[in-house]
Amino acid sequence: MTPAFQLDMRDEWRRTFDAIADGVAILDAHGRILRCNRAMADLAGTPCDDLIGQPASVLVPWEGSTDDVIAGARAGRQRVTSERAVRDRLYRIAADPMVDEAGLVERIVLIVGDITAHRQLEEDHRRRAEQLAELDRRKDEFLGMLAHELRNPLNAIAAANSLMERIGAQDPKNVRLRTTIQRQTRHLARLVVVEDNRDAREMLHAWLEELGHRVHTAADGFEGLSLARSVKPDVALVDIGLPGLDGYQVAQNLRASGDCRETMLVAITGYGRPEDSARAREAGFDAHLVKPVQPDTLARLIHAPKQGSSSGPAFHPN
Repeated sequence: MTPAFQLDMRDEWRRTFDAIADGVAILDAHGRILRCNRAMADLAGTPCDDLIGQPASVLVPWEGSTDDVIAGARAGRQRVTSERAVRDRLYRIAADPMVDEAGLVERIVLIVGDITAHRQLEEDHRRRAEQLAELDRRKDEFLGMLAHELRNPLNAIAAANSLMERIGAQDPKNVRLRTTIQRQTRHLARLVVVEDNRDAREMLHAWLEELGHRVHTAADGFEGLSLARSVKPDVALVDIGLPGLDGYQVAQNLRASGDCRETMLVAITGYGRPEDSARAREAGFDAHLVKPVQPDTLARLIHAPKQGSSSGPAFHPN
């Protein structure tokens, strides 16, 4: 290898060393500077030649910045890192040991990089992920609300259809049968219906009265809460999407106060996701029915023993 070639190799190595964007320094086993690249000299604010032989602490003049990483590298640990915020910048300091054939540390490579942009990109990605998650949550909420609004008229139609089927033709046999049913089922239960949709509320009222129950109705959460506390019904049918207090708040207030300890609380809602059923249960409801409610399902539920009795059913999702 000719001297000229060796000179060319050293020159190429120096140019490569200086081309590295991060600050790089080669230290001896005691942490003194043997050489450094241009980026490290710029970071220290001192020419490379003036840094030779000085402790590594002069490269990053932030108290204690290099102590831990150099100590780790001197102990033979690979890639010891730390981060340090300086004014509006964030730096990562890393050190790697270079060992001899006996496994002893003879050199330490110290690298200091400005990771501000990288960390900002990570933060932007995190915020973007949070925004997407929020948009997804709002989408689910919107779809649930849309289903709720679409199911309200369907609920009223279903109840009206059941009522017409129950009334049937006015021949003597049907009239006698209906009279017998009404006599046997008269005042089976005290019911409260809390529903802000007028058509759905009136149809439920008419259908439940046809079954013989005593029915009281309310059009919003505050009115429903007051009515339930006053009537202390056997069963309260509570819509979730109420003005004032929503259905969850109505149930929570009734359970917390103990005013309707024996009342079966039934959530009637357009929200049919599993998490909606779980939320209803947590709020204190005994059942969760999705609109349009089938009259037979509601009738069976009203006659079921309240949850918590010895023979009572478990929570009723639907």
